[in-house]
Amino acid sequence: MRAFIINILVFFVSAIVYADIHTADTCSRADVLTAYTAASDGDVVEIPEGECTWTSSFAVGKSLTMQGAGIDVTILTDDAASINGIFNLGSNTAGKVRLTGMTILKGTGNGIGIRMTANKSATIEVDNIKLDGDWYPGSNNHMKIFGADEGAAFPIVIHNNEIIVDNSASEIILIIGDSNGVPSWGAPTDLETLTQVYIEDNTFTMSGAPRSSSGKPIHLGFGGRAVFRHNTVYNMYLFDIHDGSEGGRHFVVNDNALIIESGWSVDVATAIRNGTGYLYNNVITEQGTIPDSLQIKFYALEQSTSGCCTPSGGPPEFCSSQPGRGEDDALEPLYEYNNTKFSGTDMDFSVSNWVGDCEPDLDPNTYLIENRDYYNDTQWPGYVEAEYPHPSRTSEDSIPTHNLGTFSGSGSIQ
Repeated sequence: MRAFIINILVFFVSAIVYADIHTADTCSRADVLTAYTAASDGDVVEIPEGECTWTSSFAVGKSLTMQGAGIDVTILTDDAASINGIFNLGSNTAGKVRLTGMTILKGTGNGIGIRMTANKSATIEVDNIKLDGDWYPGSNNHMKIFGADEGAAFPIVIHNNEIIVDNSASEIILIIGDSNGVPSWGAPTDLETLTQVYIEDNTFTMSGAPRSSSGKPIHLGFGGRAVFRHNTVYNMYLFDIHDGSEGGRHFVVNDNALIIESGWSVDVATAIRNGTGYLYNNVITEQGTIPDSLQIKFYALEQSTSGCCTPSGGPPEFCSSQPGRGEDDALEPLYEYNNTKFSGTDMDFSVSNWVGDCEPDLDPNTYLIENRDYYNDTQWPGYVEAEYPHPSRTSEDSIPTHNLGTFSGSGSIQ
């Protein structure tokens, strides 16, 4: 009997798999590639302290951790000029891929910062990364996520990162589904699923001299789905959804702090042009200027026909894929609840036209109707918040406290 027990213990001990650590000699791409090549699934590739410039993209196709020595300790400058990013995570892999612990600076390249591909076999985690600079002229995508649609069976979790931009039109994290978004529009809405993109506990800062800003921390398109929660955003929109057949499918945006500093002007807090979703418990601290509403933008380009939603004989009841529409264009209203300015002003939905070829002669309130397509000060019926922090998070970072500031008697922020 004793021998039997010993044999069982030996079996279980031998079954335990320990991760090997492969430390690169330097932070150069060549040395990191050597360490990565020697690593197997489940291992850790350590990128040591130092400052290095990379001139080509690094594809991570194994289920392992790429770990720097810490923010502003391992510093990589991106001269890759690649649409695949300085790191390309998640393609052709299974299990879990994690990128953590470093600063990435924009160099001379005009690509994107970090590319991720959601798929049916791998979880991706990006945490404790500092991204500083303006990538990809025009849209400035610090991170670009592909495949974030109904087919993604494993999550992408982006948390505890610091992202700094200077271009006022930046779309910092671009989240897209498939190439045309159509499959997502034929799939059910599932706001609580843990297998979509989760962006939580990050800081997004529009830096530089105070000015007008239309930057977006996240931008949903092509049927993309995401949860954006517990983030702190400075001097830009809270979030944005693209329009027409390229629009986002559904979203949850909750418990974020949007801070507009002195001298800054932001034209809208939100720009919702497609799909459905739930906004709740967001707070705006305002020393600069931002409107007192959450904007739903009427965009009259039909998803199904790519033509204007203006048939003869008058407007239809609704436009395909407009805000408040979901699976197969079924009615799925938008809901907002407990969104306020720090001063106490209630932030409700309001409707306006998006500037485009179809809209100038249309009344958006004909198509976007309160208490049908959207509801103010109303909780999403039956909604159950997904587990927070996301259970796929590895690091045990403390949950940051939003710096909302305090108001003096004159209304200024201290």
